[in-house]
Amino acid sequence: MERIMRDFLWSGGIESKRDHLVSWEICCRSKEDERLGIGNMVSKNLSLLAKWQRRFSLEGHTLWHIVIVSKYDMQKNR
Repeated sequence: MERIMRDFLWSGGIESKRDHLVSWEICCRSKEDERLGIGNMVSKNLSLLAKWQRRFSLEGHTLWHIVIVSKYDMQKNR
């Protein structure tokens, strides 16, 4: 996913290639540092997974919780 984002940012698409004028690490820095604020995809993914794990433990009677529990046969763990 990051490769696609980098290719789009630097060349406008996956097919064409150009020289990189700015490193990807600089592009990922925060907007407060006067950068693009794209952020690190791995960190964002881990944060979202932690958020969903917390919601899963708190929301025991929502539809998505019931579907996940039944799909992965998690009843015996409770």
